[in-house]
Amino acid sequence: MALLEIAEQHNMCAFLNAEHPKAHGFREILRFVNRSSLVFALTARPTLYRHMIDEFWITAVEEVQNDIRTIVGTVGGQQVIISEQTLRNVLQLGNDECDITELPDDEILDFFQNFLGYTGGMPRRQILKGKLGSKWKLLAHILQHCISNRRSGWFELPLGTTSMIMSLLMSTPFNFTRVIFNGMSTNVIAGSKKFLMYPRFIQLVINHQHPYMQPFGEKIHGLKHHDHLTCL
Repeated sequence: MALLEIAEQHNMCAFLNAEHPKAHGFREILRFVNRSSLVFALTARPTLYRHMIDEFWITAVEEVQNDIRTIVGTVGGQQVIISEQTLRNVLQLGNDECDITELPDDEILDFFQNFLGYTGGMPRRQILKGKLGSKWKLLAHILQHCISNRRSGWFELPLGTTSMIMSLLMSTPFNFTRVIFNGMSTNVIAGSKKFLMYPRFIQLVINHQHPYMQPFGEKIHGLKHHDHLTCL
């Protein structure tokens, strides 16, 4: 079985210790993130088994079961079924299915300029991360590398990420679950561009649905989210 590409800076594990010496100047924003509903999804660090996650993605298909969108794959001869509700429960996100997933461009740009001190424009409906102050850049970095489905283009924040940031800071209900699920859905049909998307989240779902399954295949070592203070 050909192994899918690992994107080392994708779905990283956030280091959110506000008391770490290197956190000076970022303690307020780190404490804010630690109080959010995202903290488990950002910091959960299961042991990753590459062949298990690979097998899921290689066999994954999207199905509609009882009017519910699902992604169904096979791992070790067992079905693994992912729906929005699965992700909501396993990642402890706590959002409702009716919550928003996107905000209007003009509202985002106005918020970033007037409340976050953003000094750039919005080319291609994206915010330029380098034009943000350090603590907001850190928040963007956390969401880009730990939650989004991106594997490159880290210096530009797409509409999904900017909507997440604005919703978090404004305490507006946001459907993080759907954003993650929709990202997974694009990977199912990505063909030759399919990669090892959301390895932490897929492993968490496998562990949740099949707690007695014997792990198999090599462990994923050396990913930056395992070994570095990635968000400082």
